[in-house]
Amino acid sequence: MLIAALMMTAAVLNAGAAKSFTDMKGHWAKDYVTKAVDRGYVSGYSDGTFRPNNSITRAEFCKMLNSALGISSTAQVSFTDLKSSQWYYTDVQKAVGAGYIGGYDDGTFKGDNKITRQEAAVVMSRI
Repeated sequence: MLIAALMMTAAVLNAGAAKSFTDMKGHWAKDYVTKAVDRGYVSGYSDGTFRPNNSITRAEFCKMLNSALGISSTAQVSFTDLKSSQWYYTDVQKAVGAGYIGGYDDGTFKGDNKITRQEAAVVMSRI
């Protein structure tokens, strides 16, 4: 799914452990994941998995792109469903500041929603 597109553009979650992810043995994307982890673009989950077949959320997509592109400038955001205590708050600020993603007409960001292929395509075209 989106993992292929993300690995091709470079992807982010704790560098250093791609070879030891419990769910990557024999996976077609293992070499891509290893390179992305080594470069600091992605990491895995605290339980030792990478979950390569999972869909990517809007927040995860922002984090990966910000890391891969070295985006550090932030913008003010006021999405009704985004709180400064959420792990991805700063990454949304960076993504909005870079101009590659926005929220929905109802004033939300929906960071925990899976990013659709259409949304990912729009983001990539803006970059």
